[in-house]
Amino acid sequence: MIKQYLIGLALLLCELTSFGQWEEVYVEDIGNIEGLCFVNDSVGFIAIDGGVNNDTDFYLFQEVKKTDDYGITWNTIYYNELQCICPADSIELFNDIYFLNSEIGFISTGRYNGNHCDIIATFNGGETWERIPTELQTLDKFAFLDEEYGIVYSANGP
Repeated sequence: MIKQYLIGLALLLCELTSFGQWEEVYVEDIGNIEGLCFVNDSVGFIAIDGGVNNDTDFYLFQEVKKTDDYGITWNTIYYNELQCICPADSIELFNDIYFLNSEIGFISTGRYNGNHCDIIATFNGGETWERIPTELQTLDKFAFLDEEYGIVYSANGP
């Protein structure tokens, strides 16, 4: 009985050491990561909100970065510098990011006060982006099945 237990434990540890390997990847200090999506082993995307300077309510930036080398280097494919001094609850923030493949991707947006959410889409790998308006008050998480159909989680709460 003890022998069977030890063999089972050895097999479990063997599986954990074989498949449970993690490698740390460095990304420069970039702000708040609001979403991460990999479409295959090497290609991935990060949605970033630069944050709000609480002293001035000055919103810094929004950015999407792409890697095609397993996360070793990240290149900016979308950058929006928001040069406004305004109340933090009126600023549009990134909520999540989802890419179907390296060309087609979507970013969900929202505001602190929950009165307006949109989707920002690219169909050419981030060269151009278009805004798709929604009538949702919140748009938290989402995934797309193809270019036309998606699933959205929208929670109406504080």
